[in-house]
Amino acid sequence: MRFALLFIVCVGLLAPVCMAADEQQRAVQRHVGVMTSAKNSWEDRCAAEDALQKWPAKLVLPALLPHISQGMPSRIGIWNSGGREHDKRAPIEWQIFYAVHRSWNHCAPSKPSAEYGELMLELLPNAKTNTGRLRLIDSLARHWTPKAEKELSQLLADASRAYMVRVRAGLCLMLHGEKDYHKAFLEYAKTAKGKERKAWYDLLVDPRH
Repeated sequence: MRFALLFIVCVGLLAPVCMAADEQQRAVQRHVGVMTSAKNSWEDRCAAEDALQKWPAKLVLPALLPHISQGMPSRIGIWNSGGREHDKRAPIEWQIFYAVHRSWNHCAPSKPSAEYGELMLELLPNAKTNTGRLRLIDSLARHWTPKAEKELSQLLADASRAYMVRVRAGLCLMLHGEKDYHKAFLEYAKTAKGKERKAWYDLLVDPRH
């Protein structure tokens, strides 16, 4: 088993350009599988995390999306990360959680990038949880692409969606969209109740208008 894991990690050290597209996808999936399995040792999971840094975001993020969409571990107490070495003392669920987030964040450009935004938009239909959807929408707020306006305006108008997903889509549109969405926010606020109503009114008075 140990030899097999070392082989998987060593494959990740090969230059991606030397591999066919389907082989690249499988290699990335293998690294993600090693990194996110509680059955593997700390050392093997760290090696897989390091290997993922050598691959482009367009391959890594689709493989990470199901994992980052799970959100924080809920069955154990909170562990505040102090970096990877500090996290070695954390419960294994938190070790994996922070490894996934480090790998995801490593792919994000330091400056706004429409190309990265297009990748977020491409991933959005594949996000199966509100946690995943919010992660992608928040990334779009920084890495905006005009191509996102149609998709986010549909999310905004979809009453079957969780209200925080709609509100966060509204924030993106307020910051970057070509249309004026304030009347829509006001209508949603008038018919909403409780926390949802407050969220819409908070959006209406957001100083970033």
